[in-house]
Amino acid sequence: MEFSRRAAIMAGMSTAAAIPLARAAAPANRSSGGKDPVTPEQFGAVGDGNHDDTQAWQAAARTGLTIVPKPGARYLISASISPPPGTPLIIRGGTIKGPGASVLKAAPNFTGYLLKPTSSYEIRGLHIVGNGRDGCHLIGTDEKGSGGSVIIEDIDFRRADTFINFGPGWEHPLGLYYARIYGQHFRTAGIILGGTRGGARSGESAWTFDTVIMTNADKGTAGSLPATGISVTRGGNADLLTWDGTPSPMFGWVVLRSQDGKTGWHVPPNWTEAFCQTGRFEAEKAAGETWQYAVVRQTVGICLRRGKAVAATSVQAEYCGIGVWLDNVLGFNFQAIYSETRDRAAPYPNLSSVVVTGGSYGTIGTTWAEQYGYAIIASPGTQVNTGMFRGRSLKWALYGGREMPPDAPWNRKGALMGSTPVPFRRLSGKD
Repeated sequence: MEFSRRAAIMAGMSTAAAIPLARAAAPANRSSGGKDPVTPEQFGAVGDGNHDDTQAWQAAARTGLTIVPKPGARYLISASISPPPGTPLIIRGGTIKGPGASVLKAAPNFTGYLLKPTSSYEIRGLHIVGNGRDGCHLIGTDEKGSGGSVIIEDIDFRRADTFINFGPGWEHPLGLYYARIYGQHFRTAGIILGGTRGGARSGESAWTFDTVIMTNADKGTAGSLPATGISVTRGGNADLLTWDGTPSPMFGWVVLRSQDGKTGWHVPPNWTEAFCQTGRFEAEKAAGETWQYAVVRQTVGICLRRGKAVAATSVQAEYCGIGVWLDNVLGFNFQAIYSETRDRAAPYPNLSSVVVTGGSYGTIGTTWAEQYGYAIIASPGTQVNTGMFRGRSLKWALYGGREMPPDAPWNRKGALMGSTPVPFRRLSGKD
C-alpha cells in the first residue's frame, strides 16, 4: 500500500474523539532572535554528496542561528553536528521529495548521532540518510540535557540503526511536537524517547505525534536480524540455547521455536520478557517434543518512556518485532495505530503490535494489527482503554485477561482470539 492510502485508512478507522493538535508552525524566513539565518555554503559547504561538508555544518551550528540548507543540495557528514551547550539547533529546509530536497547523508563509516542537540531543537524539511550500520543514529544523544521547546516536522529518514534516539538522561519537559515523519529501514528502532531501559528523567509531558510512520520495508527485506553462533543442547524437559550475545542490541534478543523451521514460530512457554540481554536461554518443553529454534534481535517502531499526556493522531509501525512500546507513559491517547508485517518479513512472527508496561495507562481508539503473535500486550499494573480492534493472522489477540495459551510469553494472563473483528472496551494488566 502507498503511504497516502495507509494514512487515509488510519484516519477513516478512528473511533476515538478528535484530539486537539496545536500545529507548531513558524515562519520559514525568521531565525532565532530575529536575526538573519545562515547557510552551510557561507562556511564552505559544497553540497554535491561527495565532498565532506561536516566542518561547514558545524560552523553554522556554532552560530546558534537558524540554518537554511540549499534546495537540492546533498551534504556528506562524517561527524556529529552539535551546537555549543545550551544553544538551540534550528534547521529549516523545504521539500523532502524530488530534486529540490535538501539531503544530509552519513559517511559510510559514520557512527554516533548525525544531528546532536544540546538543548532545544527545531528540525524541519530534510531528507536524512544514514549508512545502514549499527551505531548510526540520525537525531538524538546519549548525554544528559533538556530541550524545553522541540519540533521535528516534515522529515524523511532512511537507513540507520535508529532515526530519533534520546537516551534516559535527556528530558523533554514540555511541548514535544513530531509531525509528518516517515522513516524507512532501521536496524533497531525508529523513535526512542527516554532510552530503552533504566530510569529515564521525570517531567516529560505534553507530547504530540501527528502522522508518524516507521517501517523496515526496504526493497523487500525486513529488519529481523538473526543472531550468530546459535547452539542447541537438547534435553528431556528443556533445550539449552546459547548464541553470540555480545554486544547485545538495544532491545536484546528474542528466542523463537517452530516444529518444521518454517511455520508456526512462537516463543517458548517459559519466555517471560520482551527480550533477552544475555546469549543464553533454557527453553522448556514437554517430554518427547523436538523443536527448531531461531534467535533474532528485537526491533521496535516507536518506544516512549516516562512520558506524560501523550497524544497521537495516526501512528504506523511495520516490519518490526514490536510496533509501539509505551513504558511508564501516564495518560496517553492514540487515535489510531496501524501495524503489519505481511509476507515481506522474515518467517519469524513479530511479538506484538502494542506493548504497554511500567504502570502506563491511557486510551487507544482504533488498532489494526496484522501478522503478530499478539495485538496488544498489557503487563501487570497497566491499564488500556480500547476502542475498535481489528486484526488478521494473529496467534493471540490480547495479553492481560485470565486465559493464556500454554506457549505464550508472560505466561500469566491473556485472551485467545481468532482473526475476526472484535471490539474491546477495556484491557487491564492489573492482577
